[in-house]
Formats: sequence, C-alpha cells, structure tokens
Amino acid sequence: MQSIDKYLPKNASFDMRLDMFLDENTGLSLEEKKVKSFGLHLRKGIKIKEDVSTILEEILITYRLEGSILVLRNPTCEKCEKKLRKKELIQKAFPLPGGNNLILTFQGYYCEVCNDNKRLNLPRLFQKGDRYPSYVKGEAVRLYEEHLSSYEAAKGEIKTLFGKELSKRTARLWVREAGATAERVVLTKDHFSGFFAYDEEYVKVFSGKVGIRNAKLTREENYVFLLRDTITKNALLSIEPSLSEKNIYDFLTKMCLHLIELGVPIHAIVTDGKREYNSIIDRISKNLLNSRLISTPIKHAYCVFHFKQDLYETANEAWFGNKNSKEELPEHILNQIGLFDTVLDAVSKEVAEKMLNKLVFEQQLFIKPLQKQLFRLLKYKEEYLLQLTFPQIRTTNVAENFFSITKPSKIKHEYKTPWGLNAVLQTLKLKKSSTLWLDSIGFHFNFNDSLSLLLNSFFLMKT
Repeated sequence: MQSIDKYLPKNASFDMRLDMFLDENTGLSLEEKKVKSFGLHLRKGIKIKEDVSTILEEILITYRLEGSILVLRNPTCEKCEKKLRKKELIQKAFPLPGGNNLILTFQGYYCEVCNDNKRLNLPRLFQKGDRYPSYVKGEAVRLYEEHLSSYEAAKGEIKTLFGKELSKRTARLWVREAGATAERVVLTKDHFSGFFAYDEEYVKVFSGKVGIRNAKLTREENYVFLLRDTITKNALLSIEPSLSEKNIYDFLTKMCLHLIELGVPIHAIVTDGKREYNSIIDRISKNLLNSRLISTPIKHAYCVFHFKQDLYETANEAWFGNKNSKEELPEHILNQIGLFDTVLDAVSKEVAEKMLNKLVFEQQLFIKPLQKQLFRLLKYKEEYLLQLTFPQIRTTNVAENFFSITKPSKIKHEYKTPWGLNAVLQTLKLKKSSTLWLDSIGFHFNFNDSLSLLLNSFFLMKT
C-alpha cells in the first residue's frame, strides 16, 4: 500500500500517513490511527498538527481518500454536468509554519465535452493560477496590516514563517488584491447601529512614475475621510485630495445616502470640535428631511474628550506660553478645569444644564481663556451634552483608533501611491471590525482547529 510520505522531499520534516484511515485498518483503534498517522518527530511536540487539520478539513469537503490519492466526491463538470474522465495525478505542496510542507496527491480530471482539463477543486485554498494557497497570501496581508512597516518586512516574515521566498512585488500585489476585494465586500443594515464618529487623517502619497528607476516623484497631500460606527466598528471611508468644506459635505452626504439606501437609521454623528462640522451636518440633515429621505433630524455631537483636551491646552498656553507644555498647572487652574467635569460628566442633561448655568453665573472665577471655553460650551451645549442622552457618541475615539494603526512613525505618513493607500485602508476597515476579515476577502488563515476534530471526522467517513 502506498503512503503519502513517499512524495515528501528529503529535507521535509513533516510526515503523515493518511492510509492509516483506510477501511482495511479496522483492527486499530482511533487513537492508534492518530498516533500512526504522524511521524515520530511530530509526536515529540512539533506544532504542525493544528495547521494540518485546517487544510485537510477544507480538502475533505470536495475530496475523499482512495488509497493514497484524493479523488473528487462528485467528479462531474461544473459547466456541462457530464462525468469527468480521470487524467494524470497532481501533486500539490501546502506550506506549513516552520518551513514544512504537506504534500498531497490529487486525481486530475478531464472533461471530454468541454475539452477542458480540470485542476484542483479547492476554491478556498487555491485560486486559478495561484502558486501559493490563500492562507499564505492571507498571512502576508495580515503581517503587513499588523505592522505597516514595508512589503520587504512582510516578505521577510513570510520567509521566516513558511520558508518561502517572495518578491516584494508579489507581497504588494497580494495587499492590493486584498484591498480590491475588501472594497467589494457588501455591508448590510445589520452592520450598523446608526451612531457614527467622523474624522479625517492627513497622509502623503507619491505622484509620478512610481516604480521607474530615477523617475522624479513628488509628494502630494491626501486626506482619508472616515465615518465609523461607534458600536459595531464598521467603517465607510474615502481618499480625498483636500480638506475643503465641500469635500467633507460631499463625503458625508454620499455616506448618509448609502446608509439610508441600506435601511440604516442615522441617529447621530460625533466629531471633534471644529466649527464647520456643525453647519455641514445641519445642512445635510435639512436636505435629507426636505427630500423626505429621513423623518427625524441627524443629531450632531461634539467630542467631550477633545473639549477636555482643549481646556488643558488653553490653560497651558495662557500660563506657560506653550499649549503642549508638560509642566504641571497650578492648583487653582486645575480646580477651574475640574469644574467643567461637573457639567460634562453629569448624571443627566438636566443636571448638566443647571451646573453650566451656575458656572456662567460664576464666570469670574475662571481665567480669561477658560471663560472663553465656558461660553463655547454654553453656545454648543446641545452638541456637547447630547452624549449624556446617547453615551455611544461621547467621543470620536473609534475613528482615532482606526487611524492610529495607519500612522506609526516608522512609515512617516508616506504611501507610495493612492491605490496602495486605498488597498491598505480597505482591508483595515474590515480588520478593525471583524475577526473574520481575512475570510471576508477570501484570504483564509485560520489554523486554530484541533487535529482531533479532523481525525474524528476522517474516521467517521471511513465507517
């Protein structure tokens, strides 16, 4: 009887005998079959079993074992539905962490009607023309998205993990492929709560003949506009050439229309304290009301965290001449800043309004710069106190958290191309909202299932 191990290269450290699970081995217990199926070195503790289980479970959806050969469970042509004829065998290597390879032999097939060779039927593992399985591609994308250091770094980590030499170009293509697929992932009504945070981030990209040696490149300003659900963490984004009010208005209008089309009720949007946001969201809300696309106004909240930060910066500027001073403010100023908390952290809007009126009456207690902040709070009290009714929009932290991963100091806000930036952002929006983000884009890397589950299922198929 043939076993799969005869096809392993000499330097392979992985050895698995699938033939242990054939019907004729009924004299062995399940545990004995498990032990005998793996090489001795694996039984000494090398952690490959978990990785193998995921691969084989996927294969066993469409294939079954005949001797040492994996054959299709349903050998019919997907186009004409005629029975396929057997052709030459196909060997396929599945890279494993540690530089190991699981090498399996598949039956090849041919359709006489369509005059077509049928290669492997493993759409979740191999796309047509792919040299590497989806989980290797997925791991490269994950590593790049995790660190955003460089394609060279992702390439190096793949070599360390799988022992495979990638080109920088290959790593870049995988990231772009993942981004393009992520952009097509359709979010539904269930992906949004209706409470959103809006923010933007300044980035630089190169313009010119990128990739051409000695080509003159210029760096251009770009902005990432982000609308992110504060509860579900799902995001909508766009790359824009400038931070103009028109661009912000157009982006938010477009996103609101998209959400309305999905059936999402847009309850409120929280922003930082820039004055123009209030008028922009108010205009959008009125236009949508007039068009009868919404029945209730979109509420706008200002971020409490930003306001509290402004208090300290204002006090530092007044006392030390530097808003970013690290020196400790005098106790009487800290006490003045603390009085704002009695408003912003009140148990209800009613209590907050009473405290605010009290502070306005006692405004002479505050230094002049903080008096100005007090009257700003009074002017926009509806925007700042909305969070007491809807705590989901207290801050824009979810938006800033998204951007925090795109701007580590090591990449210096510089992306080579707008489309490269877009690829990164599109995959990030899924990554930051779902643990299954790689599955969403078809780049699977889920080596978490135990071997026992695989082997139990394998054994049951044989009984």
